[in-house]
Amino acid sequence: AAAGGANVTTFSVEVADTATIGVGTWSCESPGTANDSYVAGHFAVNGSAGFSTGNCGLTFNGTTAQDFTTGAEQYSTVTLINTGSPGATDDLNVFGTLDINYDLTITDGDFDLAANDPLIYLSGNIIIGASGLVTKSDSGSTVWNLDGSGPETWTDNSAGQDLGNISIDGSSKVVTLLSSA
Repeated sequence: AAAGGANVTTFSVEVADTATIGVGTWSCESPGTANDSYVAGHFAVNGSAGFSTGNCGLTFNGTTAQDFTTGAEQYSTVTLINTGSPGATDDLNVFGTLDINYDLTITDGDFDLAANDPLIYLSGNIIIGASGLVTKSDSGSTVWNLDGSGPETWTDNSAGQDLGNISIDGSSKVVTLLSSA
């Protein structure tokens, strides 16, 4: 599916292959619910500034490697539930700066930051499930920026992750670390 300058308001969108979006607004009625958008293929935001997901969550639920070209836009929530075989076939490869205003959830699959070394700005929580994996950036520079104004929770239910460099913004920022591993 491709869209140029469309404004889409929806209860739920499922993209079976690839969505390439130029300028416009992608919004949903009830963020954080089944009304979010589901992408089984690739998702790319191209073109000039002006794309917005509004309060919609974006869930990557493929069974093969997926590419996410962010267009340096802001996203509400991002969830990875890629059920491909562990290794290169369950990767979410991120291209461009990823700015998430709420939560990042990695339930299943590999959130791969090594291939492109993107910057991640996160204002909410991060939850890594038992089948989730983060492949850290290999650039050696700060990749994770916790920039929310309130407290954040970092939950890791996997066997443990080496996420690389993390920057915590704010003069009195509280980050709670949780793990069941």
